[in-house]
Amino acid sequence: MAHTPGRFVWRERTTPDAGIAQEFYEAFLGWTWEEVRSIDGPYFIAHVENRPVGGLWQPPPGLSLPVAWSSYLSVLDVDATTAEAQKLGWSVFRPPTDIPGIGRFSVLGDFARLGVLPYRNVGDDPRAGAVANGHFCWETLVTPDVARALQEYGELFGWKVQRSPNGEVPIFAVDDRRTGQIADVQQATPGNPARWLTYVQVADAALCSSRVEKLGGKVLVPRVDIPEVGTISFIADPGGAALGLYQPL
Repeated sequence: MAHTPGRFVWRERTTPDAGIAQEFYEAFLGWTWEEVRSIDGPYFIAHVENRPVGGLWQPPPGLSLPVAWSSYLSVLDVDATTAEAQKLGWSVFRPPTDIPGIGRFSVLGDFARLGVLPYRNVGDDPRAGAVANGHFCWETLVTPDVARALQEYGELFGWKVQRSPNGEVPIFAVDDRRTGQIADVQQATPGNPARWLTYVQVADAALCSSRVEKLGGKVLVPRVDIPEVGTISFIADPGGAALGLYQPL
């Protein structure tokens, strides 16, 4: 089996109305949906050209969860990772749990109670490499304590710290190569609250963001050009979950 420890391998949207979310992302990104059964009830898998890219889960009545995208992170041992996180003082929102025939995961909260999901796949992890449009491609950690985040996430997941092309933004990576980069780290501010953000690659980030309000969503940031990287924008879907859009150079 091929595993890629330290890389994000799955994204999942939690929503109280799966139907609205499916309609939005189908119209916005061209995703198609497949309904399956999970340990927590119905689960909807998004596809691009028959390749799974992410999931959609509607919590049962009475269970209140943040309306957001969450990211699963490949680890070799979910139980050991969860135990190490507890030693750092992190929270365990859900203990290690099996998804029969799929994998094992837990839900952790870091020192700022930001959620991250260690995951061990029963089969192969998605192959690392070139990303196609419509697929998830990157993460941003917005944290109240950058130095602490660099230390604790690095200790727990073995991440290295690199720098952006201008040298100003720290970047997590699974190794010392640029191809190993997986997430940037930013300081939380009143206008940029602490959270994890995930991104989808698109052909034209500005064009995509201009369409979102017609589909019931909201444009948060219409366009940011990043030298030597590409163009990004940020939107919120009809339920309020933020999503980054990335257009590579």
